[in-house]
Amino acid sequence: MDKCAYNLNCFKTLTQKHDVDWLVNISKIEAKNEGGERRLKAKVEIYSVLAKRLVKDQSYEVGTEQVKSTTDCEKGSWDCALYEMVEVIAIDAFDRLEYYRKYWR
Repeated sequence: MDKCAYNLNCFKTLTQKHDVDWLVNISKIEAKNEGGERRLKAKVEIYSVLAKRLVKDQSYEVGTEQVKSTTDCEKGSWDCALYEMVEVIAIDAFDRLEYYRKYWR
């Protein structure tokens, strides 16, 4: 697994190394208990090779009390929070990629 700081030159290098059009970089993940609820925060960047820029730079936050996922997990568990975070990020990332479809090779 390659690691990359928040740096457009590094993003460009990784996309060239792996011959991909897009790079989804999760630069920060934070887990905490807040008022009895487990919460996850993540910072995500999406870099486009053809646009030569970030097309997404966003922070996400989910808590175990707001889980809507259909996954089979124990309510209130870290697993549920993680499943929800992955689902939220994936749906948003695919929406962004579709929006920027003209930048596909």
